Amino acid sequence: MRKEICHICRHVPKPIAIEPHHIIPTQVTKQAEIPESITVNLCHNCHREVHTWYSMKVLDTTYDPATKRFKTKPWNERAKDYESAFKNFKKYKKPLRQTGQEAR
Repeated sequence: MRKEICHICRHVPKPIAIEPHHIIPTQVTKQAEIPESITVNLCHNCHREVHTWYSMKVLDTTYDPATKRFKTKPWNERAKDYESAFKNFKKYKKPLRQTGQEAR
């Protein structure tokens, strides 16, 4: 029997603790009218942490210097931001995983 591991920290929790995570949230892919994003398996801790990361790194608005106002960011741009944020989250977590500093 193959054990599921966390895509980020490589932790092997109990099978029920592995959670599927859409790199780009389903709501965003529907609104952007793009195919559903891939999913990765994450432990509960990494799943919670990546959503916190998203809330800090992915913005719904952008500043328009021409009008000097904030405007809502297009859905396809948000999708790219989620992909980028996930890649950066993996880079952020990699040194912690390699040095064993991951708090569990």
